[in-house]
Amino acid sequence: MFGKPGLWSFSRRRKQKEGVLKDRVSLAIYILESTIEKLKNLTAALTKRDERHFEQCIEAVVSEDSSRALMYANECAEIRRLVSLVMSSQLALEKACLRLSTVGTISDVLSNISPMLELVNETGRRLKGIVPSVTGKLQEVDSVLKASLSDMGSTSSVDHKLASQEVQKILEEANKAADEAVRSKFPEFPPELTAELEKPQVPVALADGVGDVAIDGRPVKELVYDYVKKRGGRLSIAECASDLGLTSKEVEQTILQLRYEGKVTL
Repeated sequence: MFGKPGLWSFSRRRKQKEGVLKDRVSLAIYILESTIEKLKNLTAALTKRDERHFEQCIEAVVSEDSSRALMYANECAEIRRLVSLVMSSQLALEKACLRLSTVGTISDVLSNISPMLELVNETGRRLKGIVPSVTGKLQEVDSVLKASLSDMGSTSSVDHKLASQEVQKILEEANKAADEAVRSKFPEFPPELTAELEKPQVPVALADGVGDVAIDGRPVKELVYDYVKKRGGRLSIAECASDLGLTSKEVEQTILQLRYEGKVTL
């Protein structure tokens, strides 16, 4: 008679813990799903940008402006590498959602939450500095899942090596699928440009005779030149535009103007 209340109490506490666990996992899945949607929207926006730049690249090829064509081709190549990373991250997070949706009991914690926590963290590291809003959301997921592990008293018994191996496999599969999707999704560059696209950024050679310029209070042309010089003659149009508060078109036109003035060569 005295054993039954204790057993009932233990069973009740267990169910309460499982209830809390399910709530937290559901919250993590909700955040991940909203993050996946952001990545999908980002892919769509990048795809449209690639379409515009590719059209400009082809126009430059037709007009035999090889420097301008190479500039747009490099920008497209940069966009496509970013799309591949975003799509790979999206596929990885979809895998995490699927796995977390199977967590039903305390016994599922180590076999599912631990490796998915590692996957979320690795995805966040890959996107750090590229999609800050997504990185912040993944940090929220990290906090929620860590709290779940802590409540279950499981943090000390996590096999990080095994989790890392599983994460590596998932990421490799996601990378492969994303690369294949990008190859089938985007048009190929003209043959004369293909060999020039190994580097992700537009090579900009700085001409001699141009002094150092300050950023504040200077014309756009000098802002862009100073930006390029500080980065050792390497330029990503999208990054430059973002950092200087300009549009990609303004940066492109400025680089072309600097080229015509003999201050840079493409």
